[in-house]
Parts: sequence; structure tokens; C-alpha cells
Amino acid sequence: MVAFAITLSHKQHKMHLTALKIMKPTSNTSVPDAGARQRRQYLPTEQRKKDLLDAALIEFSSHGYGAATIARIATRAGLSKAGLYAHYKSKDEIFEDLLISLLTPSFPVQTWLLKEGVPLPEAIDAFIEQSYARLEDPKFLAMFQLMLAESGRAPQLMQRWHEEVVQPYTDKTQQVIDECVVKGLMRASALTRHFALAISPVLMAAQWLLVFNKADTRAEVEKIRQTHHALLLELLVVET
Repeated sequence: MVAFAITLSHKQHKMHLTALKIMKPTSNTSVPDAGARQRRQYLPTEQRKKDLLDAALIEFSSHGYGAATIARIATRAGLSKAGLYAHYKSKDEIFEDLLISLLTPSFPVQTWLLKEGVPLPEAIDAFIEQSYARLEDPKFLAMFQLMLAESGRAPQLMQRWHEEVVQPYTDKTQQVIDECVVKGLMRASALTRHFALAISPVLMAAQWLLVFNKADTRAEVEKIRQTHHALLLELLVVET
């Protein structure tokens, strides 16, 4: 999916972890009191899984996928190992769920069909807005960094995620774009022939945010966003 590598300095890595708003004051030796255990058992399953994913993201980011342990993830989430295994069978399952929840493309494909008279520029505005909004989420950036760093250590997981999640979304989007071109809703161009490239500037902006720690980084990302928007208008909108 992404063909470049990111290397962070130790200082930048620590700063990025600090940016995550999911840190909890736990330790590997802390044992929740009985009252806390009693309260926790009533948490809905979805909330419990969210806590586990938050804990796993911190552990994976801090120690790497290979060195992170089920025990530390469980402790950070305030659970026993048995409690964690009630939700996930392995680290692989947790990592895969993080990929799906944080990195799966989410822009509604049908938006490009311009139903109900929505003008193409408005659809482009929505695509840009949603795509760059994800860069404001420290969890997204942490998982994006983790994917790049750990893909070589979990190739089967990455391949399955790509085949079962990313590729079907890409194929469906391409079908919709092809239909738009046939109907005259979009201008035929190199981009419409390989629409997966439409997200590339967002990945570049994510790289910029992860690698550089400068005051003008956000300004540069905004320039990328504006140029991205202009390129989509130029390459997609049918001239009248």
C-alpha cells in the first residue's frame, strides 16, 4: 500500500507517543482492587475492546510488535491475561483489529456517483475534508507509523488486511469511478484510470507529520492539502 519507509529519531518517537491521548497511569505490577474489578466487569464488550486496542497501540508503539506481550497489554488495559483472551485469541488478532479500526479507508464510495444532484466539486471537498481530518488523530498517525515499521515482521497479517479490506475497497472505488467517466460525470484522465493514487498526497502529509518536528510542519501539510484539492478539481471535473 505504501512504498516508502519512515525513520524517527528517539526524541521524535517519544514526542509522538506523548501525543497519543490514550495514556493511562498503569504499571506492570499494579493490581486493581476488588471494587475496580467488580465495576469493570459490567463494561460493554465494545468499550472493553476499545480499551484493549488503546493499550495495545501504546505497547506496540513503545516496544514494537515482536517485543510487546499479551501480559503488558492486559495490564495496561486493567485486565488479566484471561480477561484479554475473552476478547482476542492472540497479538495477531489485536494488530489486525487495529489495522481495520484505524487505517481502513472510510470515505463512502457511492459519494462519487453524485446522486441527488451533488456537484463533483462538493464530492471532492468532502473527500479532502475527511481524508485530512484523519491526520488530526494521533491514533491514526501512531498506527500508520506502526504499520510501516512492523509490516516486515507481520507480512501475513499485512497481506490478509490488504486482500480482504484494502483491495476490495480499491476495486469498488475504481468501478464507481469508471462508471462516472462513462456517464460523463468525470473527466477521463490518468487519475481516473488508477484512482488509488487519489489518496497519495494524504500519505505524503502523514509522512511529513511523522518525520519532521518543525513549527512550520502544519503549514506545509496545509499546502499539500490545498494542492491536492486543486489537482483533483483539475483532473476530474469535466470542462464545460
